[in-house]
Amino acid sequence: MAVDITGHDHGRVATRVTWENDKDFVDERVAATVNAVSADGRRTEGPWMLVRDPSDKKRFTTAEALPPGRWKVSVEVGHPALGRDEEDITVAATEGTKTPPPPPAAASHPPTATTEAAEAPSRLPSTAVAAGGVLLTGGAAAVLIVRNKRRGRT
Repeated sequence: MAVDITGHDHGRVATRVTWENDKDFVDERVAATVNAVSADGRRTEGPWMLVRDPSDKKRFTTAEALPPGRWKVSVEVGHPALGRDEEDITVAATEGTKTPPPPPAAASHPPTATTEAAEAPSRLPSTAVAAGGVLLTGGAAAVLIVRNKRRGRT
């Protein structure tokens, strides 16, 4: 999966996601998170979800906006395939002081529980990261226990 951060719109990170082999735009649901670290490393933003931009089906964006400043932004896609990009983005102070435009409008069809859950900001990404860390830690501990038991036999 090819991920390309194309810039921002009033601080909202803009991204294109394509299939790496043929460069066709991904037209199915994409599960991705956006994180940003300020240039001085003192502030962080995210994780935020990417949502499809209803005005451009080939573009994904964030509902949240970065505050003014220089940011190292990373986008990580987990579904339908793995992909990653990292770019430096500068949000001008005048952009941050204006009221940013509303987040991308909902699709023209009535929302369903699935689309509302997919488009609503959530803590799922950070929860998923924490759960994954716990699972990885437990798995690593199990491997060490088995390895130590085998070494004890020889």
